[in-house]
Amino acid sequence: GDILAMVTVPAYNPEKRKNLSLDEVRNRSITDSFEPGSTFKPFAIAAALDKGLVEPLTTIDTSPGYIMLNGETLRDFKPFGILSVSDVLAKSSNVGTVRVAMKLRPSHMHEYYETLGFGKHPNLPLGGVTKGTLLPWQNWDNVTRATISYGHGVAVSLVQLAQAYTVFARSGDLMPIGIQKTNFPRRSVKVFSDESVQSVRFMLERASSSVGTGVKAQVEGFRIAGKTGTAQKAENGGYSKNRYIASFVGIAPIDNPRFVIAVMVDEPKGIRTGGQVAAPIFSKIAGEALRRLQMS
Repeated sequence: GDILAMVTVPAYNPEKRKNLSLDEVRNRSITDSFEPGSTFKPFAIAAALDKGLVEPLTTIDTSPGYIMLNGETLRDFKPFGILSVSDVLAKSSNVGTVRVAMKLRPSHMHEYYETLGFGKHPNLPLGGVTKGTLLPWQNWDNVTRATISYGHGVAVSLVQLAQAYTVFARSGDLMPIGIQKTNFPRRSVKVFSDESVQSVRFMLERASSSVGTGVKAQVEGFRIAGKTGTAQKAENGGYSKNRYIASFVGIAPIDNPRFVIAVMVDEPKGIRTGGQVAAPIFSKIAGEALRRLQMS
């Protein structure tokens, strides 16, 4: 649960204060909230596994590449047809994730998200910590319930997302994060069963392989697991057509997890997907961290 590093780029030079913008000094990992997109999908999948509603090899029909709810059309970026639950995560199917999530009661779904720390301030002694946005489940209609499962209609900080992924790096228990070393172990909270977490960890490894969207997150000589995210930015009550958030959250090494690393790129230019933009950054950070770990 120890935060080893938080980096915001571009940064600022504290020696040059004359034209300093307050925007430049913000620690965006804790102050900024954003819609996480597909990095949110593993939680709905894990919840459905945990409740015994699906298994990794349960087949989900995602045809014809979209789903209609309350007059709204929710789409995949391409049609996938019939997928296993495991491939729903690897291929990052919105439709498949929605079909799995809709098997959950809204109250149960919300309870999982809340236990994971979403919609609550992380317990950090830092200024400007955001709690993000997680609407009460009583306010969810079918569309909200569906879109939250794939990371729209909810807002999180990068540090909340990293903290939540500790459940997949551990045995399904959430480890509260901190920036100060303590002489006593932090008390974790059990969220998912060991079996559910093992299944999702395997899915996240597939999602970071050649069959998934996060292949560029791979680190030579190590097994890693993680999930890409590409989300249109919310604006004017809708979504932007040309402004995106690209992200990747991963665990390394997967056989003996030591690090959770979360990367978010705000408004990438040109190529804008999490797999193309954020995953390679994860790979560089994880590679360096793992090599240092081996040498220490």
